[in-house]
Amino acid sequence: PKDDTWPPLPGLKSDTKVVRVVCNPLTGGELLPLPEEDPNTGDTGGTWRFVKPGFLTQADRGDGPPDRYAVAEIRGEDSIMHRFLSETGRWDATPGFSSAIPAARPAITADHPVVSFGGRMWWIDLGWGAVSVDPCAAEPDFRFVELPSGSVLPAADAISVERRRLQEAPLSRYRRVGVSEGRLRYVEVSEASPFVLSCFTLDDEGGSGWTLEHRVALGRLWSEPLQETPRIGALDPLKASVVYLMIGEDGRHVVGVDLEKGVMIGSCLLEHPTGLTPCVLPPWLETSRIPSTGV
Repeated sequence: PKDDTWPPLPGLKSDTKVVRVVCNPLTGGELLPLPEEDPNTGDTGGTWRFVKPGFLTQADRGDGPPDRYAVAEIRGEDSIMHRFLSETGRWDATPGFSSAIPAARPAITADHPVVSFGGRMWWIDLGWGAVSVDPCAAEPDFRFVELPSGSVLPAADAISVERRRLQEAPLSRYRRVGVSEGRLRYVEVSEASPFVLSCFTLDDEGGSGWTLEHRVALGRLWSEPLQETPRIGALDPLKASVVYLMIGEDGRHVVGVDLEKGVMIGSCLLEHPTGLTPCVLPPWLETSRIPSTGV
């Protein structure tokens, strides 16, 4: 939202009510608005503001400050990728990932935030698998990897389809994909007592398969029986064996569990129900600048 307390943004029309910006979360000194984009032509004036894009940076010097970034979103029945590249300063549309999806299902249902890992963006269907791509590549190479075999829901499973449609018990409460210790990991908790929490690690960045690392019955860690299925709050980005759970009807009670040791390591009570977003801030972030857009 834009109000009178915000500084003027270059390229922002006076009647614009919503704008997406790229910013440095530590300094707040740079706010670079992205142009709106027409989903058919790639020109400005479209409604991309209503979608949730993925964001990826790339550096020519290993883990140093980024030299470029990309914002991308998959849309439509043909899963066309619309992307903004900082090196060009404009949006374009590329062929979508339909060709990478196995014929077992007509399409994926992306019900998880886009994950950036291994120089690629990952669009995740929590009932089936994930499609990844390097959005900066001249000719994007889409790849598909299924979830662990025991986690793949049948395509014709009426219960899972209805549940996801109504969002009464979204899979994102009990399944999560994230990056920890430099590896892509998938965790899930069973929805029946003793509420088994399982953690898998992707075998490699290309996505050849998953390896089970930990499996713990959460119901045995509490002195009193759990009344509801714990929700997955976040994966610890620095310690792969630690998962943060949200307990209770409102999810305000956050508990850290070390799956390797099979113990709770701490807890806290949130003032307001909210989601958890794990992140690691590199040491160079506060002094780095956002790569300039345009050529």
